[in-house]
Amino acid sequence: MRLKSRPRGAARLSRLALSRPWVAVLAVALLIAAPAVTVAKLSADMAQTRQRTATFDREHRAAVEAAAIVAEHVQTVREDLVAVAQHADLRAASATKVPAALTAALDDFAPLLGKDVRYVFYEDLRGTLLAVSPPVPDLVGQNFSSRDYFSGVMRTGQPYISAVYTTAFPGNPPAASIAVPILGADGHPTGIVVAALDLTRAGRWLASLRAAFDDAYLIDRTGHLIVRASAPGSDVLRDLSADPIVARMLGGATFVGDGADPIGGSPELIATGIVPDVGWGVIVLQSPDVLARQLSPLVKGLAQTLAALLAALLGAGALVAILARRVARDDLALRATNAALAQASRAKSEFLANMSHELRTPMNAILGFSDLLEEQLAATLTDRQRRYLANIRAAGEHLLELINDVLDLAKVEAGRIDVRPETIALGVLVEPALASSRQSAAAQGVAFSADVDDRATVIVDPGRVRQILYNLLSNGVKFTPAGGSVRIEVGLAGDDLRIAVADTGIGIPADRQGRVFGIFERLHEDLSAAGGTGLGLALTKRLVELHG
Repeated sequence: MRLKSRPRGAARLSRLALSRPWVAVLAVALLIAAPAVTVAKLSADMAQTRQRTATFDREHRAAVEAAAIVAEHVQTVREDLVAVAQHADLRAASATKVPAALTAALDDFAPLLGKDVRYVFYEDLRGTLLAVSPPVPDLVGQNFSSRDYFSGVMRTGQPYISAVYTTAFPGNPPAASIAVPILGADGHPTGIVVAALDLTRAGRWLASLRAAFDDAYLIDRTGHLIVRASAPGSDVLRDLSADPIVARMLGGATFVGDGADPIGGSPELIATGIVPDVGWGVIVLQSPDVLARQLSPLVKGLAQTLAALLAALLGAGALVAILARRVARDDLALRATNAALAQASRAKSEFLANMSHELRTPMNAILGFSDLLEEQLAATLTDRQRRYLANIRAAGEHLLELINDVLDLAKVEAGRIDVRPETIALGVLVEPALASSRQSAAAQGVAFSADVDDRATVIVDPGRVRQILYNLLSNGVKFTPAGGSVRIEVGLAGDDLRIAVADTGIGIPADRQGRVFGIFERLHEDLSAAGGTGLGLALTKRLVELHG
């Protein structure tokens, strides 16, 4: 009899593929997996590099912008103080050296220097303080010629900004002083006028940085801390000049990169900015963990893509085998589709949740600069300019409200918001929301009443429940015309917290009530001119669900 020859090489693989198709697909999957893993790693490394660069660029821009804001505050005071020093009343009082006349002149000019100035005072050419506003009698007659602002202005004959120092005023508050010479008729100085900056307000200058980054420091030109954004009252005047990053900044060079926190010593992503014409510096700090948080969705996405690729290949092999055996598995495709849709939704929510800094920071800057313009230029603005500033702020606040609602909703959907329950009295829980709503209702001519079981206590997340209350009450007030009423009842129903809001407003048509908790649903558009984002009730529903 004849012996059958055994298949070899490609013929053997072909026969194997025909008899066991899933084995062939598995072999192809393994061949593809190795380069796919390499590509995924390279993509992750490139993404990490790009993310680091973007993070440092954002920090550096923020530091430079904050330095410009600080410079604006200081330069405004300096320019105003120069104008005060040149005024005829103060020049005449300086020529006579009469304390009463000097005090009267300072009292007239002090309010014009703005809220950033805590004290304004006059010293003669020997450094003796002759007048101060607001008055501090114990300081009159004392000599302060040892202060660097005095020696600086006497040496240069020009306006001089001092380093931060502990003042002799009540409570010994830290201050940085701006000194300007007062010139007589012959052009020679007759005395100096000094404005002591209120450094307790300096934290407001860095407010936008505190909202977007972990911390920020304002340093004077000798390396002493002026203010710390996260804790404005702590570590003031702490000497940081020995820190290499601070020393580099004091030398006029900026820094962007990995470093150590000059105060805590922990590893940080650091960027610095120099305050123009002042010599101070701004340091912005961000935890390195932010890179991991930002990269996590991307790395996770790459891993899921790779897993999906291998799963698809293996699934194809299984499908071929199943088809070869004529076994129906129709639900496999349905499950894969549902998983892909769910993943797409999660990716969308993760993306929005991670965009909070990028979206909120420019809006906070717009609102901050509009406030600064309105505050500093109040006396010179025309009615049209005031309307323009009011329009800028109103539009900015509306857009920030929309951004906050979108980001809060995205964080809930992405599982990034945790409920932190605590025991709290019902009256204490609801009072902030009631106070705000009473004020809004009164301004709109709407009657407001509340029935709250003050004796009850609940275990909830106070911040999130107040957010629920604000959303419900603001809707009631917003869509109730003048002369109407809004009422809220808050109490316990068994083990549940029950909140009921009723109003005499425009209501919701019956055919639209099923859409009331949808996203971007504005059911009132053809019924009322009141504004809204269409996200408040959708977010409210999800916050209630988070509480179970």
